[in-house]
Amino acid sequence: GAEGTATLVIAAPAFIVLGIAIVVGKRFLFRVRRRAERLAAEQGALRRVATAVVSGEPADRFYQLVAVEAGQLLAAGAAGILRLDAPEQATIVGSWAQTNNRQYRVGNTFPVARDSELARALAAARPVRVAQVDVASSVGKLGYGSSLVAPIQVAGRPWGFLAAASVKTGVFGAEH
Repeated sequence: GAEGTATLVIAAPAFIVLGIAIVVGKRFLFRVRRRAERLAAEQGALRRVATAVVSGEPADRFYQLVAVEAGQLLAAGAAGILRLDAPEQATIVGSWAQTNNRQYRVGNTFPVARDSELARALAAARPVRVAQVDVASSVGKLGYGSSLVAPIQVAGRPWGFLAAASVKTGVFGAEH
């Protein structure tokens, strides 16, 4: 009687601690695995892009590849490469979307409005996340809810943008 109760009183907390350690360990291993998978995907994308550069792919196919790789890495619904033609205008040179009716075509031009995420990314010289896009914006008109725009510089000068969009709002975080 009393010995069994004493053993249970001593053993129960040990089993609880052991159970907690197992749960915490599993969560840690899951996070490590997820990070390793993400790094492997990034390395694969970089390898495919580097191979395209080395093999001399035409610019239009290269931009298309970068849009596809970026969109898939970011788990976005669409992605594009925009070339800055003038301070107030950009042209899509590479485009990808999960569905064709939510994609701007290569060759489409867009104004770079002063209050747009494109202009903010250029001014800040860093990526700009938009948690909830304006439904009247060019991205919002296609049904996207959030976006990420990163400026591209060549030789220290603005060249264009890498843009990604998701139908969901608030998708892109600091890790993106």
